[in-house]
Amino acid sequence: MTEGRQNYDFVISTLTFVEADFWASVGRILRDKGYKIAFILFDEGSRRVMTKNGFPHFNIHALTRDGKAQKPDRAEIEAYAQSFGVENIRDLFIHETLAYHRKDEEALARKAFTYLKIVDQILLSNTVKCVIQEMGGFAAYTCVYYGAIKHGINHLFYEPACFPGRIVFNLNSFVSDIPLEMVQSVPSAGARAWAKSYLEDYLSKRALVIPQKDRHLFADMTVGRMVNWFNAKRLGKKLLQKYIWGEREEFDELWGVFKFNVEKLVRRQFMGSLYSKFPETGRYVYYPLHVPHDVQLTVRSKLFYFQEGIIEYLSRILPVGYEVFVKEHPASVGALPGGGLKRLIRGRRNIKLLHPSINSFDIVKNAAAVVVINSKVGFEALMQGKKVVMLGEAFYRNKGLTVDVSDLRDLERVIGEALDARGPEYEAIEDFVAKAYEWSHPGELFAMNETNHRNVADAVLSHLNRCTANV
Repeated sequence: MTEGRQNYDFVISTLTFVEADFWASVGRILRDKGYKIAFILFDEGSRRVMTKNGFPHFNIHALTRDGKAQKPDRAEIEAYAQSFGVENIRDLFIHETLAYHRKDEEALARKAFTYLKIVDQILLSNTVKCVIQEMGGFAAYTCVYYGAIKHGINHLFYEPACFPGRIVFNLNSFVSDIPLEMVQSVPSAGARAWAKSYLEDYLSKRALVIPQKDRHLFADMTVGRMVNWFNAKRLGKKLLQKYIWGEREEFDELWGVFKFNVEKLVRRQFMGSLYSKFPETGRYVYYPLHVPHDVQLTVRSKLFYFQEGIIEYLSRILPVGYEVFVKEHPASVGALPGGGLKRLIRGRRNIKLLHPSINSFDIVKNAAAVVVINSKVGFEALMQGKKVVMLGEAFYRNKGLTVDVSDLRDLERVIGEALDARGPEYEAIEDFVAKAYEWSHPGELFAMNETNHRNVADAVLSHLNRCTANV
């Protein structure tokens, strides 16, 4: 741990070696511009990157070992979390219980308590202007976020934008949204020209926006998806780090991850009989399944986590003659328990599960409406001029383009209205795409090249200046 009180313009929190390596490169550029940088590391192997680049850093796991004697009871944990504005201690780690099947909530609560204590001490002992980290739901992310908020420090979550090669930031919020002043402004001529070209390109190529860092995940769940050189290298590094070097990280439950992926592979094989052919005609509403354990559901839209219930409810409230077409997210084929889907599909004739290889563009194109929680498929549906019914929060909600549901009791009425309504006008779509483009910044997460590193460094400064942050 860095000794003595220091002044930092940016403290960057990273959970993996890849993140740390990437942000060390961005950090060097910021440092050359005169900014003081430090890192919070949740991956002990990243220490070597920081030492090599001369960055001060705080090794969370070493600091956790130093404070291992603490045995707080539940009341103490809850009271301390409330001092950070956390109403329910489970909010700090619910993502881990759902995504990684970690069932010992007492242990998770103690870990969150320890992380809050360490982050609190780091931010109390130093002067920090801004904290930066990737958008996520693990306790590592949530504790750093609430620590920054408690101390009145600007906090930036970053994540891929809806456009390839661009990123967005969320200032002091888990919600990703375009600022009101930008929504109300007139986009520049350059942004309008870009939006027009992008829409034409999207509609002609029927392209799916996949961030570079996630491209290895967007494939059908086969043995080849699991057993390949990319995964072998990752596993080898993790085995070395955990068992040879004795270094801890947040994603070190190797057996649990392997078991979950085997379960997905088995489910995928047994789900073959459930898939329906895609009829290009007919009356249907499209519901694209979200990644079941993604932060979009576990943190941003907790109410809608149980997607099977949403699908079943949709099938009951649609007008007679309409069907619900469902397709798994390409990054999570086989992730949902097959038993629930099987009961849905065989119990209701108007629910059809489409094969994961079918392009969502084609399904959207012929749909009477698209129902989403906060999926990017909803944005792509808007670009096709489709009626989109929004259940959760997303950057394209409440922008005059979607049919928004504030109360699930209104969904039946709203669905009926949406099916009778016209889709958004092309001019309005183009205008919003231009604004979404201006909201985003050039940059590809974790792409290791000098141009990209400079783009991301400039994006951080540009976004904070746009938000009139004191940096």
